[in-house]
Amino acid sequence: MAFLLIKQQIIRHKLLQLLHPRRMWHKVKPKASNTSIDLKTVPGNKILVAYFSRTGDNYAVGNISKGNTHIVADAIAKDLGAKTFEIKTVKQYPANYRETTQVAQQERSSNARPEMATKVDNMQDYDVIFLGYPIWWSDMPMVIYTLWKAMILRVKQLFHFVLLPVMC
Repeated sequence: MAFLLIKQQIIRHKLLQLLHPRRMWHKVKPKASNTSIDLKTVPGNKILVAYFSRTGDNYAVGNISKGNTHIVADAIAKDLGAKTFEIKTVKQYPANYRETTQVAQQERSSNARPEMATKVDNMQDYDVIFLGYPIWWSDMPMVIYTLWKAMILRVKQLFHFVLLPVMC
């Protein structure tokens, strides 16, 4: 248990450094969480890091070719020796940030469940899944709800990692 708490603190610290390299994260004292799994006992091939990330025009940073959630997912997967899985929708979101916010708001208002273009065929083979996504309109992107429906009763341990600022 102590290993997991330390591992979570290390991962959190690395992610903060990755996203905000100029800040003084060595002064941050992470808080421990109550989790019931020891990641050192889980082989890397039993851990999946699934993520939904957006590229293109992004708020305050301009046009990006690799989304922030994708960057964090890669860092977690590398640290744990895990596989990654990118969640994609059949209908792509617009490259323009404002247009994407409008689509996301419409999806949320209508409680849409966008169809996934990619699927995890062997989800039951993973003991641990890390699920990463941004916050859009005070909620997760609606495609994550689509994925949840496919994950019901197949996932043993699920950890979320969420990136802010929110889309609004």
